[in-house]
Amino acid sequence: MRKHFATFALLLSSFASLLGQVEKGSVVEVVIGKAEYKSGDQVLPVTKGLTIKDGDTIVTGRGQMVILRLENGGQLVVYEKSEMTMKPIEGKAAKSILDLDTGFLWVRVPKLKKNSSFKIDMPGASAGIRGTAFSASVTEKKESQVCVCEGEVKVTNPKGEEAVLKQGQLIKVGSNSLMGKPGRDLKFLKHPAKSTLNCLNCHQGGYSRDSIY
Repeated sequence: MRKHFATFALLLSSFASLLGQVEKGSVVEVVIGKAEYKSGDQVLPVTKGLTIKDGDTIVTGRGQMVILRLENGGQLVVYEKSEMTMKPIEGKAAKSILDLDTGFLWVRVPKLKKNSSFKIDMPGASAGIRGTAFSASVTEKKESQVCVCEGEVKVTNPKGEEAVLKQGQLIKVGSNSLMGKPGRDLKFLKHPAKSTLNCLNCHQGGYSRDSIY
């Protein structure tokens, strides 16, 4: 009896140890094309079920897309011709920062707890949220662009200027220019729709969740 109990205790201890070793990060749910990610000095293929950790960079080429489930339960879509890094914040697990160097992202984040935060850094601006859905993009000329689907997003630039965008609003910020006023110029969207309130179709840029159409 004691032998069986000792064996059970050992198995229980091993199981607890395995639980503690579960990797933290965002999990890849969908991959279209041969997207890659950089982890340290390695460049590896992105695969379904992969955990993208702090410090890793996702790179997508033409016709490629990656959908991730964030640690906070939100969803992140990295579209073609994009480069995005999960920025590490030492000692602040509840705070998330994505660094978008170029390309197009769409993200939906649930309402965050009081001490939690989520931010996307771009060359010309930063977008901070507490629970919303929006897109962020960086053009080849390093112009940062933000458009809001749901909730509110606070956009700031290196000069200290800020603007709060509400549902259906968008803004463009140059890397060295003053921040303009939020607008509703549908030409900003890659595939204009009749209403910005239906902007998810535009943000998907010609992609469905599982295939290109």
